[in-house]
Order: sequence, then structure tokens, then C-alpha cells
Amino acid sequence: MEQIKIFVINLKRSPERRNEIIRQMNLYELKYEFFEAIDGKLLSEETIEKSRARSNHWYKEDEGQDATMKLGEIGVAMSHYNLYQKIIRDNLDLAIIMEDDVNFDKHFQQFLQNSKQVKSVMKRFDLILLGYCTHDVKFDQQAICSYWGRKRISKNYYVGIPVKWYWSAIAYVVSKKGALLLSLKQSAFPSVTADILTANSPQYGVKLGVLSK
Repeated sequence: MEQIKIFVINLKRSPERRNEIIRQMNLYELKYEFFEAIDGKLLSEETIEKSRARSNHWYKEDEGQDATMKLGEIGVAMSHYNLYQKIIRDNLDLAIIMEDDVNFDKHFQQFLQNSKQVKSVMKRFDLILLGYCTHDVKFDQQAICSYWGRKRISKNYYVGIPVKWYWSAIAYVVSKKGALLLSLKQSAFPSVTADILTANSPQYGVKLGVLSK
């Protein structure tokens, strides 16, 4: 079965990250496509002002405080948004989005080799976080999922509905429907970081799952 399409978001001025991703992909014989990231340092004043105005409004509404996104965060959010648009435009049923500083091992290769099962599970979900953390930024912990609705992907992994708030946009599987819902929320002038967008995606109608052992 054909491998699920992998997109790696990479900034032009980060060749060291690009080279590391190439090394990892070649090591596990994975097919992928680089997607050029938006450089926050090169954004127009109009884009910065509109995005910061929207993000400040969101933080006031949701967090009850004044806050705005940094230039890098705006650029990353816009990069994910542009990739959602590409998924919709190219009519891709599923895609894996990865940022260029992700680290993975043979388990990711095994995950992709179960593409038939992944596609079956994605009939129940619009987005599955493959990498995640909590507020205390412990990436090595396992997600706590609801027992109900869990679906096994392989011998070692299953996907479930998270019962805690997990965030990160470092690597995730997204459906065309998920990409549409996320892009409608975010728009060309992002109001939240890519990490917060995926974490709060159920608020926007996205069926969110996390990968766990």
C-alpha cells in the first residue's frame, strides 16, 4: 500500500535542520516532500499587525490576558496554514505534517508500514498527534486516553481520545476535512500558534486523537 504523504516544513535559512531530516528519512527509507516555511523575520508590517491583533483578541477571550505571538510563531502558524491549503487544493485524503526539528525512530517507520490500519483509524479522527507534550513540556511521557473508542494501530501503539490537554504541532496526521476546519479557524492571518491550534482543535469541530502505547 502506498505510503501516506509526508510534508516537512523547513525554513530556507535552516540547512542544518534540513540535513538532519534528510539523514533520518534516508535512514528509515521514507518518502517525503519539503514544504518551504514562512520566515517570520521577513513578514510585512501589515501581516504582523493583523496577526497580532487577532492573537491578542484570542488571548483576551480565551485566557483573559493580553498577549501576542512572536514573529517566529506567526511564521510557523502561517506555514501550517499554507500546508492545509495545499492538502485541500491537491485533494489529499490524508497527510503527515512534520516540523524540521522533529526526531523519530524505527517506530515511526513501523507506524507508516501500517498505513492501511492508519487510514482505517482516520475514519474516526480528523487529526492524530504523533508527538505531544503538556504544559510542563515532557515529550517523553505517554498520552492518557479514554478507554472508549480506542483503536489499535499496531502491536505497540493505539490511537485514542485524549483526556488531558496535549499540545504540539511537531508531527501529526491530518485528514482533508481536518485541514479544512483548521484553515477556517486560522485564516491567512493566524490568531494562535500552530501548537495551540491543534490542541484546541476539538473546539473547531475537529475529531482529535493522540498516538500512545
